[in-house]
Amino acid sequence: MRHGQSGADGNQAVWVAAIGAIAAIVAAVIAKWPAAAPAATPELAAASTPATRHKGAEGDPVALIEKEPPAAAAAARGPFATWDGAWKGAQEGNCTAENNVAAFLARGKGVERDERKAAEWYKKAAECGAPMAQYVWGTYLELGLAGTKVDPKAAVTWYRKAATAGEPAAVNALRRLGVSE
Repeated sequence: MRHGQSGADGNQAVWVAAIGAIAAIVAAVIAKWPAAAPAATPELAAASTPATRHKGAEGDPVALIEKEPPAAAAAARGPFATWDGAWKGAQEGNCTAENNVAAFLARGKGVERDERKAAEWYKKAAECGAPMAQYVWGTYLELGLAGTKVDPKAAVTWYRKAATAGEPAAVNALRRLGVSE
């Protein structure tokens, strides 16, 4: 395990990055999802279109996840909660910072959105040992996100690494796939 993977500041930054990563994955999955069956009413039909799902519709999980917290709250989350802080930490080889760089790139927060670069950084952070990045990289491989080649076997390998490190989302992914930890 490399430096910067534990401690209160690191854990808070990991959760912030995790939420960003999950939001990016949800958005990517929604974009690939086939059109839903016709809704019962015109109001429901309008509320279920991709355009309204991402405009901050009430109750929309992606919109709720991507709301930006006040600057004071961001500062309290630690040194990697901003693009500049995460970039500096990533250049120093900090696994949590590498994961956060990936999340910022995937979401386009503080930097231009770039899904392919985000995938590269998630892979790097996963190889570094960041459990959330291992889970997210496994998801990229499972779904073929951001131009990655679909590789279910490799996805399970990364999910197992993340689950072993205590990442609950990875445990759920393995259960969903019917694979033991």
